[in-house]
Amino acid sequence: MADKGGKRQGAGRPKGAVNKRSRELSERLDDLGVDPIEGMAMISADPTTSPELKFQCFKELAQYIAPKRKAVEQHTTGDVTIEVVNFQDLDEDKDSV
Repeated sequence: MADKGGKRQGAGRPKGAVNKRSRELSERLDDLGVDPIEGMAMISADPTTSPELKFQCFKELAQYIAPKRKAVEQHTTGDVTIEVVNFQDLDEDKDSV
């Protein structure tokens, strides 16, 4: 008697396979001669680009270089001391010296 339910070996889309919508979008961009990664790199390299736009470009491009970091829960036992530092105050102290 065959197994019923559960995960079956070889079922589903193979890992790394591109879905139909992504493939169509990639083909359309190729037909137009558009490379979004290259475009963002060119915008960020342009000296006339605002720092805010450069930041957005670098932020988007970074996803292709390094994976996004996930939040990590930290469990501690015992006393925990939290020190709040106002960096503006530190700069003022340095200027008055």
